[in-house]
Amino acid sequence: MGKENLNEFKKKYFSDKSYVDIYIKCFLKETADLIKVKGYMSFREYEYPCFLSFDSIYNDYQKWIYYNHVRYYEESGMGKWLSLKCPDKSELKDKLIEKYGSLIRNPNGTREYGFINIQFK
Repeated sequence: MGKENLNEFKKKYFSDKSYVDIYIKCFLKETADLIKVKGYMSFREYEYPCFLSFDSIYNDYQKWIYYNHVRYYEESGMGKWLSLKCPDKSELKDKLIEKYGSLIRNPNGTREYGFINIQFK
């Protein structure tokens, strides 16, 4: 397949989808698994629903963009060290909230916000 054919294919099938939509569809899935966490001094085990922090999702999204869509990564300013704006972060957050529910605090006590019953594929 030549480069022109590939570009036509992308325009035909992926023109209405953003990189955020593709990432959510291909790399995240719902799960009902429980995670066992040892309590204070390992006396008791607690079970929590699977939790994925929003920061870890966004960092993985940036890595995926960097390795697979270099031109977009550079044009959007994700590669800048001192970038105050985080491109696609608000869009990613909104679409994740729409699909998986609201942001919640990590059930095992750390101060991270994210989503329960979700994991990477």
